[in-house]
Amino acid sequence: MTQPTRDWVTRGYAEAGLGTADPGFWLRFFMDQGGWSLIWDGPASGQPLWPHAAARPGHEWLLGQRDWPTGKVRLFAFDPDVPAPRHGANTWDTGGIFDLDLRVRDLPAWARRLEADGFTGMSEPITWPFGELRIGEWLAQGPDGVVLALVERLHPPLENPGPASGFGHAFNSSQSVRDVDAHLALFKALGFQPRLRQIEPLGGRGGEMLGLPANAAGTTVVDLAISHPTGELDGSVEFVAFPDHPGRHVAATASPGCRGLNLLRFPVTNIDAMARDLAESGFEFRGPLDWQLPPLGAVRGVALGTPDGSWLEFIEHL
Repeated sequence: MTQPTRDWVTRGYAEAGLGTADPGFWLRFFMDQGGWSLIWDGPASGQPLWPHAAARPGHEWLLGQRDWPTGKVRLFAFDPDVPAPRHGANTWDTGGIFDLDLRVRDLPAWARRLEADGFTGMSEPITWPFGELRIGEWLAQGPDGVVLALVERLHPPLENPGPASGFGHAFNSSQSVRDVDAHLALFKALGFQPRLRQIEPLGGRGGEMLGLPANAAGTTVVDLAISHPTGELDGSVEFVAFPDHPGRHVAATASPGCRGLNLLRFPVTNIDAMARDLAESGFEFRGPLDWQLPPLGAVRGVALGTPDGSWLEFIEHL
């Protein structure tokens, strides 16, 4: 699958932002539990693309699998009074970024490990059929309202299932939204194309995995789509809606300056051409602006919000 012909190219997200009042917890979690590396640690880099009213972090850390280009996490240190819009939110509560997906081996053991660290599961670990795949999955909420989806591919097995200990890079990120079609249209304009779309109850116990009660999980319609510039599950973005099961809408406090999962950053080739096309199509966005983004160095980028308050940044390394 290829992108339509244009003068610029987007790729899957390279970084997810995570705002926190307790960076020590997340540093221990990603490095000691997950086996990730500390790639950069230093003063906050200014974030000129953020809205003027957004809180600014005091310090940043970049964490990830050092030799893997996608799926890293940039921690932002915030004061505890900075809001965490998805703290205590359910899967069907819309607004902001819902989760990060991490591949693991031995999902039940990982669930026990995270529960000991204070994470709360939206269900027990669930095995369910996802299209032609059979997967084990567990959604767990931790500090700052961050939800992690731990995923174990059971059948067919992956050629590269990830590290034997720790967990793999963040390969997907979900957003709970009110209108999947509106988000697919926006991401199409941003250089993405749909990989998957289904509008039906999830198979097997999939609805329970999302936190739905067992007596409703098999009949509750879930509108689900996954999008990526070249149709891969590597830096992809997922949209989930519950047409007949509306929840709270928490987008009012979602911004890149909030605690929790607060942004996705995508590499772009020819950012000026992208900005030109977005402007000609009538999109509102910030930039293009230049700044220093450690450890990359000089970058040029644009940023915009989704209809439900997720913050997206598109960055070209100069």
